[in-house]
Amino acid sequence: MGTPLGEGHVGRRLAVLVHGGLVLSHQRGKVPALPAPVQVEPVENQGTLIILTPERFTASNPDHLTLAGQVQELLGDAGLLKPVTERLSR
Repeated sequence: MGTPLGEGHVGRRLAVLVHGGLVLSHQRGKVPALPAPVQVEPVENQGTLIILTPERFTASNPDHLTLAGQVQELLGDAGLLKPVTERLSR
């Protein structure tokens, strides 16, 4: 598994990461199936909103961190977490 979502480099890879949710641009590709309780919602003309938990995400909650790691791995395997410059240079 890669680096936990809470570490600093993730901000360069995602459009927005706020309160346990993130928005991925449509240009990054299709979001794979993600484990419950994760919700995936389209955001008109923006991308896809991924909401990790129904309650506020906290780094002190081990279940939240485990879920974030699982989602990070799935998104990484789908090629959605590559730095923008890497994707553009292909």
